[in-house]
Amino acid sequence: MFESLEGKLVVVPASSTCAELAGRTMLVIQHSEFQAVALVTDRPDDATAQAVWKKARKKKSSFAGDAWIGGPVEGPLQLLHDQEDLADLTVAEGLYYTAKKKSLDELAQRENVCARVYNSHAGWAPGDLEKIVTEESWSATDVVVEDLLS
Repeated sequence: MFESLEGKLVVVPASSTCAELAGRTMLVIQHSEFQAVALVTDRPDDATAQAVWKKARKKKSSFAGDAWIGGPVEGPLQLLHDQEDLADLTVAEGLYYTAKKKSLDELAQRENVCARVYNSHAGWAPGDLEKIVTEESWSATDVVVEDLLS
């Protein structure tokens, strides 16, 4: 029976056959019988959030701090944030995901938005995430929003 990991943190053992994700922690954004998408939560980029934003959107934003490497798959520009009204998806209570350009641009102009800017992600075809989690004993736990957006 299918059990979604959506909204869970998944810890990938250092011994994982997924070399790009080995030893990392990921937040599962979407997980259905059709696909799975996650963002690595413990890999800051060398670039700032502002630099990544400006390169992708050709304009400035109010975001400060590091950008984050979400996984081995490039694009799209995406945010984890605390603004429910501009969410594409609710990941957990108080934690939202957005990748739609119009919403991203609006979030970039707001003051006091707690957000993480990502320019990549991890993704799996149907059944692949469930299989590897089981075979390699990846562990899943609840997300603590304050740990991600502080």
